[in-house]
Amino acid sequence: MKQYAPPDEVGDSEPPSGKRPGFLTFLGVINSIWAVIFLLGTLALFGLVAIIPAIGADAELEEGDGMLMVAAVAAMAFATVLAIATAVSCFVPKKVCWYVVLFSYAFACGERIVTITDMFRGGEEVPRIVGGFVGVLVGFLFLAALHAEDVRRFYRVGKLTVGKVIAPDLLGFLLGLGLAFGINFLG
Repeated sequence: MKQYAPPDEVGDSEPPSGKRPGFLTFLGVINSIWAVIFLLGTLALFGLVAIIPAIGADAELEEGDGMLMVAAVAAMAFATVLAIATAVSCFVPKKVCWYVVLFSYAFACGERIVTITDMFRGGEEVPRIVGGFVGVLVGFLFLAALHAEDVRRFYRVGKLTVGKVIAPDLLGFLLGLGLAFGINFLG
């Protein structure tokens, strides 16, 4: 609770950057790998969308499929941009980068919760569901660790009000829930 401050104690000056925690370097490498995977997947999806007109009349889209395709391309593009921003933010000691990383991990936790719910509905095998739960638990542990003092020191985050500390978590979590709900249940 020491990280929270009453509004009258919050300063606008950035403290000097601390040493990057090894855990943050680990997250940066993992997020860089995911960024490359998302980028390749997005480019492949753009390629598939681009060849649909070349296939001809046999590839007519059913009603509603066009919007689903647009949503899929937009979701992949968003995931790619977020993955790249998260990977870069793990290495740049700026307060805005801390917010990006918090948002990203909260987003992933929200998305995974809806995905696990979809696994239950779809009758997935128990080991896959347990794996999903483990993934959510690890995501929440990473999110909690991103609030640690050494991480905050690296990002030059001084004392902040409660709202400024939890806003990116809440926003990312709710957006992750919303987008995953839209994709898993409405698609």
